[in-house]
Amino acid sequence: MTGRQQQAADPGQAGGQDPGSDGLGIDQLAVLLRVPAGELRRARELGLLPGTDSAGRWTRQDADGIAASWPQTAAVLADTREVGASRAAELLTRQTGLTVTPAHITQIATMGLLTSSRSYRRHSLYRISDLHALIADPLAQAQLTSIVTAPAPARRICR
Repeated sequence: MTGRQQQAADPGQAGGQDPGSDGLGIDQLAVLLRVPAGELRRARELGLLPGTDSAGRWTRQDADGIAASWPQTAAVLADTREVGASRAAELLTRQTGLTVTPAHITQIATMGLLTSSRSYRRHSLYRISDLHALIADPLAQAQLTSIVTAPAPARRICR
């Protein structure tokens, strides 16, 4: 049995650590909870998990508490999912029937109708919940429609 197979077979022993004495690291906790480690990292970033010890590990009691509250934590994470301008444009196109482009997303963000939650590799990210709120707001949707259906500025041809 490989180390990875042993980890999957006995999540308490993931990484060769005894969770009772040394606690659980994020990867061990992910195996125990059967959730992606990235979800746990995001929950930790958002302050949704209890603090760890100085070695960055959770006690078994903390892990049990995290497991018990995971459905609520997962719901909060779903509300904070983020996408870039291209995916945001796709979502708005599907939901509104308008042909929204990434440039439109940038424009509505510049107007203050949508706020970037953070950036990744110098690209703005937008929360899906904010996009749904924009769709639900009649005034914001009217402004979006106005932006998307506005004629493109005329281009001058220089010779």
